[in-house]
Amino acid sequence: MDGPRSVRHDFSAAFCEINLSLTVYNSSEDVVSVRIVTLDYTPAINSATSAASVSGNEVGWHDISHPSEIKVTSDVTGVRGGKAPSTDSVSPFIWSGTSSTRFNLEPFSSAQVPLQICVFSPGTFDLSNYILYWNLVSSSDGGHDVDGPKVSSGTCQGHSYHVAVLQKE
Repeated sequence: MDGPRSVRHDFSAAFCEINLSLTVYNSSEDVVSVRIVTLDYTPAINSATSAASVSGNEVGWHDISHPSEIKVTSDVTGVRGGKAPSTDSVSPFIWSGTSSTRFNLEPFSSAQVPLQICVFSPGTFDLSNYILYWNLVSSSDGGHDVDGPKVSSGTCQGHSYHVAVLQKE
């Protein structure tokens, strides 16, 4: 995920729009179909689900964050960023634009997917509430790897990315 780590905005004038991009890289020898679904809530993950994800669904999905990236925190009080909203509250931000993006990636290529959020109040937000689904479209070797059958699809919860949105004075 690429985008600002800190934004100042005057919330008395309007909500804040933040542009981001997600870079997806296909490191396989096959064409891959990718679908990214953004969620306006944080999906609940229990121990059975997370164990299943780690055991096989995250094959080929790696966090390639820049080593110089740092987490920015806000001194704004009363805002709980990155938590799933309760049924009685409104999410402090939503993904705007499209809620699902689908594309094919050629072998050893990458694509940048533009994303945008609308923020309604100051706070620090974890933007990991997206899911990446991938699927092999073609297989150059009949679906077998050196170690046996090749994994042909997978799912991964988005990687953590924090942005701090501060009230402009």
